[in-house]
Amino acid sequence: MELLRQAAADLGRLQLKIAHIQSHAGINGVTTSLAVLIRQQIARGHHIMLVHRPDSWLADTLSDLPIAFVESRLKTRIGELYRVGDSIRCWGADVIHTHGSTASKYGAVYPGHRQDSHRREGGCLSFPAPLDFRQPRHRAKPANRRLSPAGQWRAET
Repeated sequence: MELLRQAAADLGRLQLKIAHIQSHAGINGVTTSLAVLIRQQIARGHHIMLVHRPDSWLADTLSDLPIAFVESRLKTRIGELYRVGDSIRCWGADVIHTHGSTASKYGAVYPGHRQDSHRREGGCLSFPAPLDFRQPRHRAKPANRRLSPAGQWRAET
């Protein structure tokens, strides 16, 4: 039991780099609870990045805190996904916490673990390989044919 208490105490002292992606522009329950959460995380010594929409109530409210701010319209465009994702990777986020369905798209594309093997001194490598989100195209069943148990099309008799 003492070992578990010590492990919990060690975790309590761990400083994380947490990137919050928040897709709500106005004031609502998500933004007000996130403001409280971010203040508590900073009080515990964590480093915070906030990805937010332009004219965000949350960004204005937290502007006096030591936070890395990244402004984005959070549109589902590949260039914007790369720009925001590269910002998060270069900053070295340990955790990505998304708030809202649009923000979740961004969080799904860029996992929140550190990419130390891809870092350089004084900067961050870009990842130019495009991600392929296309669904595989299914072939339509040819007319007058059936699929055999072996997976081959054969003519119906």
